[in-house]
Amino acid sequence: FARPDSQVDGASVYEARKRIGAELARESNVAADVVVPVPDSGVPASIGYSEAAGLPFELGIIRNHYVGRTFIEPAQQIRNLGVKLKHNANARMLQGKRVILVDDSIVRGTTSIKIVEMVRAAGAIEVHMRIAAPPTMHSCFYGIDTPRREDLLAARMDVAAMADHIGVDSLAFVSLDGLYRAMGEDGRDPEAPRYCDACFTGDYPTRLADRDGKALPRQLPLLAELAERIGRGHEIGTGPMMSDIPIAPTPIVSTAPAAEGRLAGRVALVTGASRGIGAAVAARFAAEGARLVLTARTVGGLEDTDDAVRAAGGRKATLVPLDLRDFGKIDLLGASLFERFGRLDVLVANAGTLGVLSPSGHIDPEVWQETLDLNLTANWRLIRGLDPLLRRAEAGRAIFTTAGAASRAPAYWGLYAASKAGLEALVKCYAAEVAKTNLRVNLLDPGPTRTLLRAKAFPGENAEALPTPDQVTDPFVDLAEVACEKHGALVGPRGSRV
Repeated sequence: FARPDSQVDGASVYEARKRIGAELARESNVAADVVVPVPDSGVPASIGYSEAAGLPFELGIIRNHYVGRTFIEPAQQIRNLGVKLKHNANARMLQGKRVILVDDSIVRGTTSIKIVEMVRAAGAIEVHMRIAAPPTMHSCFYGIDTPRREDLLAARMDVAAMADHIGVDSLAFVSLDGLYRAMGEDGRDPEAPRYCDACFTGDYPTRLADRDGKALPRQLPLLAELAERIGRGHEIGTGPMMSDIPIAPTPIVSTAPAAEGRLAGRVALVTGASRGIGAAVAARFAAEGARLVLTARTVGGLEDTDDAVRAAGGRKATLVPLDLRDFGKIDLLGASLFERFGRLDVLVANAGTLGVLSPSGHIDPEVWQETLDLNLTANWRLIRGLDPLLRRAEAGRAIFTTAGAASRAPAYWGLYAASKAGLEALVKCYAAEVAKTNLRVNLLDPGPTRTLLRAKAFPGENAEALPTPDQVTDPFVDLAEVACEKHGALVGPRGSRV
C-alpha cells in the first residue's frame, strides 16, 4: 500500500518494485508483443519487466482513480462492481497482440478475472499474467484485510489451476528467493528471514493463538471469535446481535476465585486503553478486581497495558485491537461481549483525538470528519451497541471522558471543542433516557493531565507540573462501582450537574 515515491528503511519503493519486475522477467519471460501493467500497483514492476525483457511497455489499461482498491470491499458483489468501474481497456494498445499483464499480487482473484476478460474483449490474442509477488497463500494478521485463508485463491489452487480459473494462457509469480534478491539479499534465509513474508510462507513472526488454538498468556481477541462464528456460515445479523438481546439481568457463572476490591467481578470495557488515562484506568480497575476488556488501535500498546494490569494484581485482560472509527466492528464487539460475558457492568468511553488546533475556516474536511468520528460518532455507536448489555447488568455504569474545551470554547479549538460539546449533549440525552433504569450515565473531565494529547496541544507546557494519568483514576472508580448514585453528572474541575 506504500506510494511509489515512498522511502522505506532508506530504500525507494519505486526502485524496489522495478527490480522485482526485472527479476520476474528473468525467471519467467514468455514470447509476447507488449507488457501492460494492471494500474496503479503493477506499474513499477511492469516497467522493470519490460526493460529486462526488452519488450515495449504500454498503458493498455486505464484506471478510474475515483474507485478504490477492490479486494478490501466487504462483499463479493461489491468487489465485482468495483472492478467494472475501476478499469477500462485501451483497445488500440491491445488488439491483435500477445499481452503480458503485470500485477502486484493476486488475493481472491476477483480483479484478475475481470481484467483478463476485459483485455481479451479488447482484442488481445494471448494473455499472460505475471505477478510481482509470490502466491499469497496465508492470511495476514498484521493489518491487511485477508481474514480467511479459504478466501485466498493461492491457498485453494496450484498455479496451473489458478491460470485456468483466471482465464490466462500462462501465469507465473516471482519466486520467494527472487523477491529477496530484488531487495538486495542473496535469497531468503529460512532461519532468520529479513522481512515478514508470512502471507507467502505461513512462517509468522509471532505465534497465532486465534488460528492455532494454543494456550497463550493473552486471551483471544473478541472480534476473532465473531469472525470465526461468521466463517462457520452465520452472517452478521443472524446471530445474537444487540437487537436480539433481552433486557434482563443474567449472572455470569465462573469458577474463578472471587476478586477483592470495589469493582470485584465487574466486567468493564475501557476504550483508548493502550496509553495515558485509558491505560491507567485499566490498571486501577484491575487492582479493584474488575474483569477487563480493553480496546485500542495498537496491539503492542494493549499488551503493555495488559502487563500493567497483571502487575497490579489483576486477571488477564481480554484484548481487542480495534479502531473505533470502524463502526461496524463496534457492533461485532457488542455481540461478542454478549456471547462471552452475557452483560457489561462498566463502559469507560475514553478514546479520543485532538484533531488539529486551527482557525475554524482552515480545518481540512477530512481531519474534521475523522475527529468527529472518533470523539463523537464512535461514542454514539458504543451507546447504540452496548446499551442492552449495560441494562442487563444489575448496576450498569457508563462513563464518558470529556474536557473543559467543550464549555470554554477557546480560539482555535473549534474542532476538538465541538466534538466534546457534541459528546456532552449526547450523554445528557442518553442519561435522561435511562433515568428510570439501573444504569447510571456520567461525564468525567479529568482536567489537565500529563498525556500525549495534552503535550500535543501545549508543547511548551511544563508537563512535570501536571498530574500523571495514575493520579486521576479515583473518580473513574467512584463512578464505576455499584454504590455510585450519581447520574447525569459532570464530574471533575467544572463539577456542575448536567
